[in-house]
Amino acid sequence: MIISLDEILELVDLGNLKTRKEEMQKTIDALSLQRGGKYLSIGVGMNSLPLIVALHGLNVTGIDISEESLQYQRELSEKFATQLKEAGGGLKLANIDIENGSLRGLDGRFDCIECVNFRSKEDPLTSFAQILLYFGKPESCYLIATWGGLSGVDDSTLQALISTVKDSKRRFQIVETGLFTSDKYTHPPHGVVLKVY
Repeated sequence: MIISLDEILELVDLGNLKTRKEEMQKTIDALSLQRGGKYLSIGVGMNSLPLIVALHGLNVTGIDISEESLQYQRELSEKFATQLKEAGGGLKLANIDIENGSLRGLDGRFDCIECVNFRSKEDPLTSFAQILLYFGKPESCYLIATWGGLSGVDDSTLQALISTVKDSKRRFQIVETGLFTSDKYTHPPHGVVLKVY
């Protein structure tokens, strides 16, 4: 049984999520989540979005190099174990440093890849974008954060992914922009959902 966003927000007391319900629903809709699908969260952080996706019946793999973030996600997973089981979703976590290319432990390809709490230090970002494409299935969705601030928008990961898609002669479609990505920042990044064919 898939748990609706309203039910999730009644169960989950995670800060200001209830006030951001419409934004969150827009993100969930843009991702076109399918029960039983596979979702990869790169830099899972202390964000509730991976849990919300898992409660929609997806198998979420969250990777991070921060043990504190992974512990936070483990505690969320344990707290909502019954609801995750009912929804048919799960949350698998791994301490993986993607910057050093250590991607052992990632299981296959993913229907959706989220890169919200992670910004690559690589310059240029081409090899990181190639990794994102490699782990996506055909017609995967990508939720990529664009960070704002006084110095302007940092959309370098998004631009690198678009450039890599074009270079590989694949097609893409921007599904939605300005999306909810995180409940853990005072000024959270906005997300863009991109579908790659």
